[in-house]
Amino acid sequence: MVLPDETVQRSYLEQAQLAQVHRWLAAACAPPGTAEPLDEMFAPGARLHWLDAALPLAVEQLPALGSAELIEVETPEFLDAHSVRLPVTRVPARVAGADAGDTLDGTLTFSFTVEPALLPQLTTVVFADGPSGAWVPEEQSVHPIHPVSRILGLKHRWHALVEDPQRSAAPFAELISADFVMDWGDGSVRGEAELADWVTSSASAVSAARHDLVSFDWAALDDGAYRAQFGLEWSGRSRSGKPMAARSEHRWRIRERPGHRYAAIERMDVELVVPFHLLSP
Repeated sequence: MVLPDETVQRSYLEQAQLAQVHRWLAAACAPPGTAEPLDEMFAPGARLHWLDAALPLAVEQLPALGSAELIEVETPEFLDAHSVRLPVTRVPARVAGADAGDTLDGTLTFSFTVEPALLPQLTTVVFADGPSGAWVPEEQSVHPIHPVSRILGLKHRWHALVEDPQRSAAPFAELISADFVMDWGDGSVRGEAELADWVTSSASAVSAARHDLVSFDWAALDDGAYRAQFGLEWSGRSRSGKPMAARSEHRWRIRERPGHRYAAIERMDVELVVPFHLLSP
């Protein structure tokens, strides 16, 4: 299926919003004693629905979402160009002003500024309790917020940078370990210098790209790292504007770094399940 040009071209903006969403969620669900940095997250005058505090916020001012969980991380709902909604379950009822011992199912809606494009600033975060818990089938995936948001915040930031039409190598340095390796079978990239070359060559070989997350799995490893697996549907435009598609599976090893905006990718193995190919318009 050929996606509309605008859907492909605005993907990097959606990825950037989701990266900020998961930074906020990771901070709100951080384990005791873990400080997730909030820099470049809030617009002046931002309101968090249940919290009316002067900015900049301290992490202690965020709501403690406790054991709340995300539902179906593969399907965020973009309400418009500057807001995204995620279904959540087991949110402490005190967040909505209800009895402290209860939990609620509902949605979190995040609204953003338009600029800066790669680090949009939160203007509002609103929790609404509602029917989401009633219509979620048992087979839908449910994930603890903190570790999964650390993984997904990193993933969405990576793809925001990869898809950015003005892509630059510099911001990638924050996302990788010193011994970073990306391997796609027929070739590999090792370290920051080779990654910079890849960003300005292979990653820039198309005029626009979109990575839709269609499957997700993860596990915490014994040494403080994560294993993550992403199934991605890729849609793009060639330099001449022709529609393209591919499908890939990414397997990442991620090193947690408490106190940093993002965890670090140590290794990324990429398998092209369906190679890049042109589509009939």
